[in-house]
Amino acid sequence: MNTEKFTQHRILAISPTSRGFGYAVMEAPLRLIDWGVVQTKKDLDKRITRLSDLIRRYVPTVLVTEDFKSLRKGPRAKNLIQSIGKLSYELKIPIRKVGVSKVRNIFQRSGAITKLQIAHTIGRWFPELATRLPKPRKIGMGENYRMSIFDAIGLAISFYQ
Repeated sequence: MNTEKFTQHRILAISPTSRGFGYAVMEAPLRLIDWGVVQTKKDLDKRITRLSDLIRRYVPTVLVTEDFKSLRKGPRAKNLIQSIGKLSYELKIPIRKVGVSKVRNIFQRSGAITKLQIAHTIGRWFPELATRLPKPRKIGMGENYRMSIFDAIGLAISFYQ
């Protein structure tokens, strides 16, 4: 891989959830700058405001999000992705959409098939995230809100591929 090409991009990857979004800021496939979760419940305007704050803080050259067509999430997450597209157009920041199947294919090479296995693989690559790794879910449990951090990092890594 030509790493010189990657250092030119600072990407902000966003993984929408029903309560907000997870994000990751990266400068190279294995150079994680920042990560976190923004929870704003049902208020789309607050989500966009928080996203604008992240864009101003990190000045990304590319926004990365899930491919709208392959998205199996609710209307709030889809509305957020549409709003991200409008925001990127207004700010003249290119947006790249990555399909969930691409993320899975990339991590499958490392032996990770499920979302939890992908998260643990990311946790091995980025030890600073080890304390945020979600525990395995039991039947009837909802997904841990911190999983969106690992989803965003997976999108970012897939972008570099």
